Amino acid sequence: PYRPEPVKAAAAVRALPPMPAPAALGGATIVAAADAAAVRKALLDPKAPLVVEGPGVGAVQVHPVPLGSLGLGSAAFMQHYGVQYPLYTGAMAKGIASADLVIAAGQRGMLASFGAGGLPIGKVTAGLDKIQAALGSKPFAVNLIHSPFDDLLEERNVDLFLSRGVTVVEASAFMKLTPHVVRYRVVGLSRDAATGRTVCKNSIIFKVSRTELADMALRPPPADMVARLLREGKVTAEQAALAATVPMCDDVTVEADSGGHTDNRPLQVLLPVIIARRDAVKLETGVHVRVGAGGGIGCPEAAAAAFAMGADFVVTGTINQLARQSGTCDTVREQLSKATYSDVVMAPAADMFESGVKLQVLKKGTMFPSRALKLYELFLAYPSLDAIPADVRQRLEKTVFRKPIDTVWQETVDFTLNQLKDPEKIKRAEADPKGKMALIFRWYLGLSSGWANAGVTDRAMDFQVWCGPAIGSFNDFVRGTYLDPAVANAYHDVHEANMQLLRGACVLRRIEQLKAHAGVRAAVDATALAPYRPEPVKAAAAVRALPPMPAPAALGGATIVAAADAAAVRKALLDPKAPLVVEGPGVGAVQVHPVPLGSLGLGSAAFMQHYGVQYPLYTGAMAKGIASADLVIAAGQRGMLASFGAGGLPIGKVTAGLDKIQAALGSKPFAVNLIHSPFDDLLEERNVDLFLSRGVTVVEASAFMKLTPHVVRYRVVGLSRDAATGRTVCKNSIIFKVSRTELADMALRPPPADMVARLLREGKVTAEQAALAATVPMCDDVTVEADSGGHTDNRPLQVLLPVIIARRDAVKLETGVHVRVGAGGGIGCPEAAAAAFAMGADFVVTGTINQLARQSGTCDTVREQLSKATYSDVVMAPAADMFESGVKLQVLKKGTMFPSRALKLYELFLAYPSLDAIPADVRQRLEKTVFRKPIDTVWQETVDFTLNQLKDPEKIKRAEADPKGKMALIFRWYLGLSSGWANAGVTDRAMDFQVWCGPAIGSFNDFVRGTYLDPAVANAYHDVHEANMQLLRGACVLRRIEQLKAHAGVRAAVDATALAPYRPEPV
Repeated sequence: PYRPEPVKAAAAVRALPPMPAPAALGGATIVAAADAAAVRKALLDPKAPLVVEGPGVGAVQVHPVPLGSLGLGSAAFMQHYGVQYPLYTGAMAKGIASADLVIAAGQRGMLASFGAGGLPIGKVTAGLDKIQAALGSKPFAVNLIHSPFDDLLEERNVDLFLSRGVTVVEASAFMKLTPHVVRYRVVGLSRDAATGRTVCKNSIIFKVSRTELADMALRPPPADMVARLLREGKVTAEQAALAATVPMCDDVTVEADSGGHTDNRPLQVLLPVIIARRDAVKLETGVHVRVGAGGGIGCPEAAAAAFAMGADFVVTGTINQLARQSGTCDTVREQLSKATYSDVVMAPAADMFESGVKLQVLKKGTMFPSRALKLYELFLAYPSLDAIPADVRQRLEKTVFRKPIDTVWQETVDFTLNQLKDPEKIKRAEADPKGKMALIFRWYLGLSSGWANAGVTDRAMDFQVWCGPAIGSFNDFVRGTYLDPAVANAYHDVHEANMQLLRGACVLRRIEQLKAHAGVRAAVDATALAPYRPEPVKAAAAVRALPPMPAPAALGGATIVAAADAAAVRKALLDPKAPLVVEGPGVGAVQVHPVPLGSLGLGSAAFMQHYGVQYPLYTGAMAKGIASADLVIAAGQRGMLASFGAGGLPIGKVTAGLDKIQAALGSKPFAVNLIHSPFDDLLEERNVDLFLSRGVTVVEASAFMKLTPHVVRYRVVGLSRDAATGRTVCKNSIIFKVSRTELADMALRPPPADMVARLLREGKVTAEQAALAATVPMCDDVTVEADSGGHTDNRPLQVLLPVIIARRDAVKLETGVHVRVGAGGGIGCPEAAAAAFAMGADFVVTGTINQLARQSGTCDTVREQLSKATYSDVVMAPAADMFESGVKLQVLKKGTMFPSRALKLYELFLAYPSLDAIPADVRQRLEKTVFRKPIDTVWQETVDFTLNQLKDPEKIKRAEADPKGKMALIFRWYLGLSSGWANAGVTDRAMDFQVWCGPAIGSFNDFVRGTYLDPAVANAYHDVHEANMQLLRGACVLRRIEQLKAHAGVRAAVDATALAPYRPEPV
């Protein structure tokens, strides 16, 4: 992996000379760069070598991208399981991943996992009968789901799998290893008589969503558990001895934001972190385990992003429920086919109900999520069914169970005795009233998915449909194509849809090869490089390889290294501006072109030109001046755009910050944050007044739920008409941060005509400016904000970014205006940046990681906390600026009581109409532990601040007339000051520090650990420019590695250490 190292003074990018004449490249399709249609057609055959030629371009090769080249371990995954694709379809429990689905995939060379989880043994047996009869020796997998409250079921499933010769198990939802999954692994071990090596007959693919779970999967089976199995006669002595020589699994699937069981972790953070953990464990054990990615894989962009981050394979789930072979009904398929990424929600899980575990389900068209949540609330609130108030029980019997609770219990007993064969469970429940209540409530949660699968019409409002946000990006991907059920009048085939995802990823990799050439990017029309959409594929042809490249002597200016010299290959790859040739027997001379920063995204060079900067990146605003004037200056002086964190600051401090920035930067670019303030309209208006008066020409607009006259005025006031060309000139640039398609839509279109007309009537814009408003969009750039620190919707980037890019393209067809799209949230390492660019981002945005920079407006105590944080040390808590609306932001939870105290304040706000209504003892606790002063004093300080700092007497008048509004302002006193205490390092308030932080902090800390950017190594916190430059440098190096990975010969000839992830080193 790449680690940060200092960078020498930048050298000019050296371009390779034009390629040799196409005649020397026999076997390739040759097309003119100017012929966009021909280029596109040729790119769409990922198995065919291609040469694009033209004036100033020469002859640029695009090599085939076979499926085995998508990840470094893709070919090995395919070989291990005897399949044709570096992908498997994940198990959806209760037989949704049905026997028919497994067979349909397996017959076409695709691995699929049977959804045995949650099924009684009889149905699992019947499914295996059908699968094994149809597939014979062809591979398939079966799901083994951890059942902490039904140990016997887990044991019996393993008994069945071993007796039926099941050789691939997908293990999921394991919070710890159990004797049953260990037994499955160890029973399959033997020693090869000829070589003495361990042979592992039983393969396990372990699905994990946390590093500690990955750790248990990557290591050998626990010795004490193996010893116990040996004592019990469940494994042989030889098998027990061999257990220490193998890991618990062959493959780990990193499960991000998926349907069903999920931790909702961002893939661009979690995948690099777990790959780094795999590599660390490999150094200890010497055993390599492949790592794949699941959760949110619904389109080629998501698959390409996963492979760009180092995945060896990908896993799909939600999208396969739409397949005609899935074990659900057409009613559910229809609902899914109309769903967007936001039509999902978390709800209590049947299999781990008592533990409060939730799973992700469809919320559109069903009452299941709300009804399931109500059952869990009752379970927490009461010790038994008898303790539940009679009227509540009656409502449950009428609307949820639709039968007497006693009848539900009898059905539960019958099922447990006759289907599960587990009388002990009933005995325990009869002796434990709360346990009995749990089983009865699980009756509803268990049957609701069955009603959905079977299409029980009169239970449609209770359908439990496991579904992740990938459904939205998949529906966008297939819309209008032969895979769209509205076009085909049929639901898709499981193999066909997954094949198309991977084919699209191969096409995107082909496009990446062309994008590496500045001349090609300029010569080829953007339509040739557009996102891939499904189209029927002809019978597969053999992959044609390009002949060996011409002799290196013809490639003057390039560094030439031997493929066998891993250290030399690595060293050359680490200079992304230098052309490179890797040569060797069977390889020929393979070129690796320079990857300048402007080539990372199709719009990267345009972004850099528009803002006059050297990087397709900006550092996002962190409010309250955390993105400080010093930070903006440090970035701006090195050619990097940075946004000043004006949000939440009084006007005086914003003015002082602008004074400092403008004095230091002069004409160099910078941005200032304009945050939407729905409960403080005057503050938003005054900020715009200030920005216009001070000539601020770049604003980063964030948290806007709707357009306001103030942000529209900022945009429109900057419009004028070029006298020579008649074109609209837009002096005031806006970068709009959005996390939803509807918000992107308002940013991509012109300012609303009615709002512009109002501004004209009020004399705030001129007639010419008002007339020109219809000719420009509201912004120049949209930042798609995924799972970030501070304000966030926690959306998965691999779903949201492709969806909003598609929306941008659709709006462009209407308006004719192109808006660039970038990616923010979770960008903490080169892999995340590379993934964003692979999905079509024009630029990336960093945030959380910059709070660690020495120039940020926080204290060293916070920096130290951040430097030790992992991706899981974050939580959502009430936001000060939108407290009344219940809006939350993402903060650090480690080392502070702020999240729990802020949540308590919001609960009180909801529960009581005024401060006086809060019980006296609760008020006293607040004054003692949270406010640390009388509430009356807090109110007086609030009044003083609002009058003297915000200059807003109307706000105080409204609060005095509205007891609940007054309570909100007092509670906001704590929420507002807590971030200030953190920034200023107020020691005696350390337990109240509010530190805005996203999960990217974990991947960033992994990225810099042990390098010159690690504060533990450097004894200093990093420079904001240096860290962000290293992220982009790493993304360029990864793109260089992608070029080499496209060549099967190179992959075989070059040691994997040369192609490892990038870590910072001085440049």
